[in-house]
Amino acid sequence: EIAAAFTLSLLSSLVFALLLAACAGPIETFFQMDGLAPIILSMTPSVFLMTMAAVPESLLMRRLEFRAVTLTDLAAYGIGYGIVGLILALNGAGVWALVVGFVTQDLVRAVAMFALRSPPRRLFIDWAMFKTFMAFGGGIMLGSICNQFAQQIDRIVAGRYLGAADLGFYSRSYQLLVLPASLFGKVV
Repeated sequence: EIAAAFTLSLLSSLVFALLLAACAGPIETFFQMDGLAPIILSMTPSVFLMTMAAVPESLLMRRLEFRAVTLTDLAAYGIGYGIVGLILALNGAGVWALVVGFVTQDLVRAVAMFALRSPPRRLFIDWAMFKTFMAFGGGIMLGSICNQFAQQIDRIVAGRYLGAADLGFYSRSYQLLVLPASLFGKVV
């Protein structure tokens, strides 16, 4: 079951990454920000990396190893944004400091999750099991997508009507504000 769940998550992440890549142009047009499409394309590996880390993270949480998950999140954030992103920003990388910091954070998190709790080393395709997973998790996945949209709608509005610079300030300050509560909520 774990191998099948890992396989399904990898396949779904590939679909979502390709969908995001295909929507990069229309997203750039919607936000009226020249150069946004290459940024989106550069961030698509994060979709795959986040999904790769999901099964090991779930296995850790099932074993009640919340401290390891929280420390991994903190370390990944610190390395991604606090070290890599900050160094790039101080050297004039602009928006690419955030992009590289974001992808680095997800890469560090995925590698750490794999080191802490390695998922199955083989892929396993069982369509009957996938159907069971989708019957159980399909509603959860749809709810998560809707929840993500609801949580991001303020950023969509800010990006569309205020511009990239103000969206950047808003996004970073909001993330800094909710990080302690988010980490505390995971532990609880």
